[in-house]
Amino acid sequence: MISDAELLKLVMDRYPEQQAQFLIEQFTFMKAGLIQANNKLAGLDAEGLAESMCGSEEFQKGEQAEPAAPKKKYTKRNLVVKPEEAISEQEIACCICGKTFQNLTAKHIQSHDLTVEEYKKLCGYAPDQKLISAKLLNKLQANVLKAQQAREKKQKAD
Repeated sequence: MISDAELLKLVMDRYPEQQAQFLIEQFTFMKAGLIQANNKLAGLDAEGLAESMCGSEEFQKGEQAEPAAPKKKYTKRNLVVKPEEAISEQEIACCICGKTFQNLTAKHIQSHDLTVEEYKKLCGYAPDQKLISAKLLNKLQANVLKAQQAREKKQKAD
């Protein structure tokens, strides 16, 4: 993304004869347009766009995006997999859609318009519950242990 300094320079080059207030308004308008375009490319909703605008005057005057669609409200009845059966030795199933993974990522959970915290609460999981299969967790822990041992061995050799 273009930096604020570069954008201000472009505005000042485009309107060399204008007063500071006009330049600030143009800068704000162009900044709002850039943020809006970047957020559309990133797939953010209108709510995220409004937050990133930080109260820009031009944005509030009518350049607003369409209101965000209301978030889908999930209940335990919407779950297609029982949370107590979702996490196994080999895989973890998403309780909402039933897809299975070695670990359930925040990106997948966001595809259901939920945060990880909301998902865990919906499923009745503890906040510190890992959304990962036991097999992958054990493999990652073994890799960390190997790396620590190699680091210690290298330090002793030096």
